[in-house]
Amino acid sequence: MLRAAIGIRKKPAFWPRALAACVLWLVLPLAQAATAMHGLPLMRHFGVGDLPAAPFYSDIAVDAQGTLYAGSSEGVMVFRSGLWELFELPHRAAAYTLLAAADGRLYVGGTGVLGELRRQADGSLRFIDLQPRFTGDDGAPLPPSDFYGLQETARGVVANDGRQLYLLRHDGGASRRALPAGAGQVVFAA
Repeated sequence: MLRAAIGIRKKPAFWPRALAACVLWLVLPLAQAATAMHGLPLMRHFGVGDLPAAPFYSDIAVDAQGTLYAGSSEGVMVFRSGLWELFELPHRAAAYTLLAAADGRLYVGGTGVLGELRRQADGSLRFIDLQPRFTGDDGAPLPPSDFYGLQETARGVVANDGRQLYLLRHDGGASRRALPAGAGQVVFAA
């Protein structure tokens, strides 16, 4: 009280000011880096030696958990938790098309395969063959086909083999319809 009356001020403590200056010095470069990266996509390059399959990538899909799937000539490459792994399809088929559907299912089509990749409780993937859902007019199973396109619609998931459209309905049913001549190559053009 006497100091205030005669005009003597107490000096503020050195350490709180020094600590605040150090924190500011450490945080300022981070703010500048965040500003410099704003709007730019985060990219990472993978060389051939980093991947579990040959460098042929026909399609990609990302599921709701952020797992990346890439169709390749040797199956489906899966990038999860920073690691690549290869999921081989039946008969070592190539994966030409992938679809991460709105309901969380992952569909795959390729050389003689049309199916769903379902994640198991232990984290592994299991292939569920969907081709047996489609039968010929006589009720017999259809021969395997090569699927080049998958598209989700309000009715379900549509697969294209260049000759027919195959509809996997949301209610579990399935149907197919022949395409007009020459239409198979333009059906899924964006």
